[in-house]
Amino acid sequence: MGFIVALMLTYMDEESAFWMVHCLMNKYEMHGYYTLNFPELQKSFYILLRLIKKHIPKIYDIFKTKEVVPSMYASQWFITLFAVNFRFDILVRVFDVYLLEGQKILYRIALAVLKINEEKILSKKGFDEVLVIMKYLFNNITADDLFLKAFKFSISRDHITVGFIS
Repeated sequence: MGFIVALMLTYMDEESAFWMVHCLMNKYEMHGYYTLNFPELQKSFYILLRLIKKHIPKIYDIFKTKEVVPSMYASQWFITLFAVNFRFDILVRVFDVYLLEGQKILYRIALAVLKINEEKILSKKGFDEVLVIMKYLFNNITADDLFLKAFKFSISRDHITVGFIS
Protein backbone atom coordinates (compact mmCIF):
# COMPACT_ATOMS: atom_id res chain seq x y z
CA MET A 1 0.00 0.00 0.00
CA GLY A 2 2.99 2.27 0.44
CA PHE A 3 3.17 3.07 -3.26
CA ILE A 4 -0.50 4.03 -3.35
CA VAL A 5 -0.20 6.16 -0.21
CA ALA A 6 2.90 7.88 -1.60
CA LEU A 7 0.92 8.87 -4.69
CA MET A 8 -1.89 10.27 -2.53
CA LEU A 9 0.48 12.21 -0.31
CA THR A 10 1.74 14.11 -3.34
CA TYR A 11 -1.77 15.56 -3.73
CA MET A 12 -3.28 15.71 -0.24
CA ASP A 13 -2.55 15.98 3.46
CA GLU A 14 -2.12 12.93 5.71
CA GLU A 15 -5.67 12.83 7.03
CA SER A 16 -7.15 13.04 3.54
CA ALA A 17 -4.78 10.28 2.40
CA PHE A 18 -5.93 8.14 5.34
CA TRP A 19 -9.59 8.55 4.37
CA MET A 20 -8.74 7.90 0.74
CA VAL A 21 -7.11 4.59 1.71
CA HIS A 22 -10.17 3.80 3.82
CA CYS A 23 -12.36 4.44 0.77
CA LEU A 24 -10.14 2.30 -1.46
CA MET A 25 -10.31 -0.60 0.98
CA ASN A 26 -14.07 -0.43 1.39
CA LYS A 27 -15.78 1.18 -1.60
CA TYR A 28 -13.27 -0.16 -4.14
CA GLU A 29 -12.92 -3.46 -2.27
CA MET A 30 -9.13 -3.44 -2.30
CA HIS A 31 -8.97 -5.02 1.16
CA GLY A 32 -8.95 -8.44 -0.51
CA TYR A 33 -5.55 -7.63 -2.03
CA TYR A 34 -4.02 -7.34 1.42
CA THR A 35 -5.80 -9.93 3.58
CA LEU A 36 -4.82 -13.52 4.33
CA ASN A 37 -4.53 -15.66 1.17
CA PHE A 38 -5.11 -12.57 -1.02
CA PRO A 39 -8.62 -13.56 -2.20
CA GLU A 40 -9.09 -10.51 -4.43
CA LEU A 41 -5.69 -11.04 -6.01
CA GLN A 42 -6.54 -14.66 -6.82
CA LYS A 43 -9.82 -13.50 -8.36
CA SER A 44 -7.98 -10.85 -10.39
CA PHE A 45 -5.53 -13.44 -11.74
CA TYR A 46 -8.41 -15.64 -12.85
CA ILE A 47 -10.19 -12.77 -14.57
CA LEU A 48 -7.00 -11.49 -16.20
CA LEU A 49 -6.20 -14.91 -17.59
CA ARG A 50 -9.69 -15.25 -19.07
CA LEU A 51 -9.46 -11.77 -20.59
CA ILE A 52 -6.06 -12.54 -22.10
CA LYS A 53 -7.54 -15.71 -23.59
CA LYS A 54 -10.41 -13.72 -25.09
CA HIS A 55 -8.58 -10.60 -26.30
CA ILE A 56 -4.96 -11.70 -26.92
CA PRO A 57 -5.12 -15.45 -27.63
CA LYS A 58 -1.55 -15.68 -28.97
CA ILE A 59 -0.18 -14.43 -25.65
CA TYR A 60 -2.55 -16.73 -23.79
CA ASP A 61 -1.23 -19.67 -25.80
CA ILE A 62 2.43 -18.85 -25.14
CA PHE A 63 1.73 -18.34 -21.44
CA LYS A 64 -0.06 -21.68 -21.32
CA THR A 65 2.68 -23.46 -23.29
CA LYS A 66 5.48 -21.96 -21.17
CA GLU A 67 3.43 -22.38 -17.94
CA VAL A 68 3.58 -18.66 -17.14
CA VAL A 69 0.77 -17.73 -14.76
CA PRO A 70 -0.40 -14.26 -13.66
CA SER A 71 0.98 -14.66 -10.14
CA MET A 72 4.46 -14.60 -11.71
CA TYR A 73 4.08 -11.16 -13.27
CA ALA A 74 0.84 -9.40 -12.30
CA SER A 75 0.86 -9.41 -8.48
CA GLN A 76 2.53 -6.01 -8.36
CA TRP A 77 0.18 -4.66 -11.00
CA PHE A 78 -2.94 -5.22 -8.94
CA ILE A 79 -1.57 -4.73 -5.42
CA THR A 80 -0.05 -1.33 -6.25
CA LEU A 81 -2.47 -0.24 -8.98
CA PHE A 82 0.58 -0.23 -11.29
CA ALA A 83 2.37 2.32 -9.06
CA VAL A 84 5.58 0.29 -9.16
CA ASN A 85 5.57 -0.02 -12.92
CA PHE A 86 4.62 3.28 -14.53
CA ARG A 87 6.20 6.68 -14.63
CA PHE A 88 4.39 9.24 -12.50
CA ASP A 89 2.63 10.97 -15.41
CA ILE A 90 1.06 7.69 -16.54
CA LEU A 91 0.35 6.52 -13.01
CA VAL A 92 -1.77 9.53 -12.08
CA ARG A 93 -3.89 8.98 -15.18
CA VAL A 94 -4.35 5.30 -14.29
CA PHE A 95 -5.32 6.27 -10.75
CA ASP A 96 -7.81 8.90 -11.96
CA VAL A 97 -9.55 6.40 -14.20
CA TYR A 98 -9.46 3.80 -11.41
CA LEU A 99 -11.34 6.20 -9.14
CA LEU A 100 -13.86 6.76 -11.92
CA GLU A 101 -14.54 3.24 -13.13
CA GLY A 102 -12.94 0.90 -10.58
CA GLN A 103 -11.15 -2.37 -11.29
CA LYS A 104 -12.09 -2.47 -14.94
CA ILE A 105 -9.22 -0.10 -15.79
CA LEU A 106 -6.70 -2.43 -14.16
CA TYR A 107 -7.65 -5.17 -16.60
CA ARG A 108 -7.67 -2.79 -19.55
CA ILE A 109 -4.22 -1.49 -18.64
CA ALA A 110 -2.88 -5.01 -18.13
CA LEU A 111 -4.21 -6.07 -21.53
CA ALA A 112 -2.83 -2.93 -23.18
CA VAL A 113 0.63 -3.50 -21.71
CA LEU A 114 0.62 -7.06 -23.00
CA LYS A 115 -0.74 -6.00 -26.41
CA ILE A 116 1.89 -3.26 -26.81
CA ASN A 117 4.59 -5.84 -26.08
CA GLU A 118 2.97 -8.75 -27.92
CA GLU A 119 5.75 -9.20 -30.50
CA LYS A 120 8.45 -9.19 -27.81
CA ILE A 121 6.59 -11.74 -25.71
CA LEU A 122 5.85 -14.02 -28.66
CA SER A 123 9.49 -13.95 -29.78
CA LYS A 124 10.74 -15.54 -26.56
CA LYS A 125 11.58 -19.23 -26.70
CA GLY A 126 11.64 -20.42 -23.11
CA PHE A 127 9.92 -19.94 -19.77
CA ASP A 128 12.77 -17.90 -18.30
CA GLU A 129 12.99 -15.66 -21.38
CA VAL A 130 9.28 -14.87 -21.12
CA LEU A 131 9.61 -14.01 -17.42
CA VAL A 132 12.62 -11.77 -18.05
CA ILE A 133 10.77 -9.78 -20.73
CA MET A 134 7.84 -9.34 -18.34
CA LYS A 135 10.08 -7.17 -16.15
CA TYR A 136 10.70 -4.72 -18.99
CA LEU A 137 7.21 -4.33 -20.43
CA PHE A 138 6.81 -0.79 -19.13
CA ASN A 139 10.06 0.74 -20.37
CA ASN A 140 8.91 2.34 -23.62
CA ILE A 141 5.19 2.85 -23.07
CA THR A 142 3.70 6.28 -23.66
CA ALA A 143 0.54 7.42 -21.93
CA ASP A 144 -1.28 8.09 -25.20
CA ASP A 145 -0.46 4.69 -26.68
CA LEU A 146 -1.35 2.92 -23.44
CA PHE A 147 -4.77 4.53 -23.06
CA LEU A 148 -5.64 4.28 -26.76
CA LYS A 149 -5.01 0.54 -26.62
CA ALA A 150 -6.57 0.09 -23.19
CA PHE A 151 -9.90 1.57 -24.18
CA LYS A 152 -10.11 -0.58 -27.31
CA PHE A 153 -10.73 -3.57 -25.05
CA SER A 154 -14.39 -4.04 -24.33
CA ILE A 155 -14.75 -5.10 -20.72
CA SER A 156 -18.16 -4.94 -19.13
CA ARG A 157 -18.94 -5.26 -15.45
CA ASP A 158 -20.05 -8.82 -16.23
CA HIS A 159 -16.56 -9.67 -17.48
CA ILE A 160 -15.06 -9.01 -14.09
CA THR A 161 -17.52 -11.23 -12.26
CA VAL A 162 -15.81 -14.54 -11.47
CA GLY A 163 -17.31 -17.45 -13.33
CA PHE A 164 -18.80 -15.38 -16.17
CA ILE A 165 -16.00 -15.73 -18.69
CA SER A 166 -15.73 -19.07 -20.45
